[in-house]
Amino acid sequence: MPATPQHRALAYVLDDRWFVVVVSPAQPNSAYDTEPPPLRTLAHRELGPAHLPFPAASAGHRLVEVGYLIDPTERFKPDTVNGWSKGSLPDQWKTVCHPIIDEPALPAINNSAPERSAAQLANDAAAAIRSINHALSTPMALPYPPHISEVAQPLTQMIDRLPETLDHLSTTIRHHLAKGLIRMDDTTSPHDAATEALKHLGQARNDARTLSNSLHKAAAVLFHMGTETAV
Repeated sequence: MPATPQHRALAYVLDDRWFVVVVSPAQPNSAYDTEPPPLRTLAHRELGPAHLPFPAASAGHRLVEVGYLIDPTERFKPDTVNGWSKGSLPDQWKTVCHPIIDEPALPAINNSAPERSAAQLANDAAAAIRSINHALSTPMALPYPPHISEVAQPLTQMIDRLPETLDHLSTTIRHHLAKGLIRMDDTTSPHDAATEALKHLGQARNDARTLSNSLHKAAAVLFHMGTETAV
């Protein structure tokens, strides 16, 4: 199996604005076979006005927003800014990046294969947070300030989605209560138990909104943090 082609990011000025684009060599087929191979655009984002210096930190964060991380080895190359190197043209910067999640090709449809349950997926999420905590056990796990934002941004997105998850749980409780499906193992009132659970889920939802707001404020500051390796 051939190696996955490298993804590259290019920052450049067009019409007095900074832009960043992610490209990858197009997959060869019978229609063409050129050297170098043609490129396909994977993502394209605006960075800001061109009269400002190249916003290296913001460019890296834009890559995170569209699902890509700068390759760590790029940050240790000489004469780089946050992993970006000067390009061959004025007002041009380049780097190597990779997808945050390399999703495998979808398997053939198998109607007999069960989907993962909500409980299994929730367990996966809990295990992922545990793994993140292990990965962050020392400060040097994130050697440069932009790496902090690269973790905080997707965590903020995760918390943003949590209130909807709690809403679904509350809706399901109400459904089961209305259908008479709830039985308490201590023989107490299902209605009273459901009411209490709904109250706490509602409070958790409000708390998650508060957490989300705080994370967004922190992420907004982290988004602009660079490092002292500028040339």
